Amino acid sequence: MGETTIHKHKQGRPAIAQWPWILFFISLVIVGIQWINPQVSEAPLNLEVYNWGQPQALQSQWFYLIVNGLTILFPILLSFDRRVAFYKKWPKVWKAIFIPMLLFIPWDIYFTHLGVWGFNSDLYQNSLKLLGLPLGEWLFFITVPYACLFLYECMEVYFPTNFSLDFSKKISLVLLGILIGLSVIFFNQLYTSSTVLLLIGFLFLIQWKIQINLSSFYRTFILVLLPFLIVDSLLTGILSPAPLVCYNELEKMTFRILSIPVEDFIYGLLLLMLNVSIYKRF
Repeated sequence: MGETTIHKHKQGRPAIAQWPWILFFISLVIVGIQWINPQVSEAPLNLEVYNWGQPQALQSQWFYLIVNGLTILFPILLSFDRRVAFYKKWPKVWKAIFIPMLLFIPWDIYFTHLGVWGFNSDLYQNSLKLLGLPLGEWLFFITVPYACLFLYECMEVYFPTNFSLDFSKKISLVLLGILIGLSVIFFNQLYTSSTVLLLIGFLFLIQWKIQINLSSFYRTFILVLLPFLIVDSLLTGILSPAPLVCYNELEKMTFRILSIPVEDFIYGLLLLMLNVSIYKRF
């Protein structure tokens, strides 16, 4: 009788252990349905956003490239610091950067095509584009993750922590509660719902299936928020007559932080979480 009970218990474990996979695939299926049959509101991309001034120097097709260059300049130069020796980890770093691009680049191309977001045509009409995206947009998915991974590694070397996996799960549960609420309220806004649902799915997978401790990542993301505010606010028009990156206001939440859509923070959290998780895992 005892052996039968133990045998049944062992048989039940695999089914229980699969629930993060199930929730991950449910989120992917919902997003897939939205993307296969998108109901995008017909509205022009918004070129009028809150700004602090309009220096003409920032109205250039090269500005996005300049922002990318400044984003990665110091992390590249400091990668040769003896204690961090980040350059020795470059094989892991490039893998952690390029694998998420397999999701984010097609997503970017598709949403640009749908008119969920886009790029200031006055600036990029004659500039170099690849599959509809300006060169600066492609580089964004390299420079920003590199800078974040460099900061993450510096924090791990100079300020190591011993936060437990359980602590990480508690933070993730709070985050999931917020995200699930947003996914219900803003389900009809394609940018909001897609970003939130994908983050929910990957968070279940990374935190509860792969069991990666995200505590140090959350700490790093908090530190990243200040440079993120600077970079993204410049791209979204805080100091220019019109933003470089524009959005369909009907496919996102109505409010912004400075000139930045709230969804951009969720989008950045998803991107950098994938970068760090792959970096830690492989």
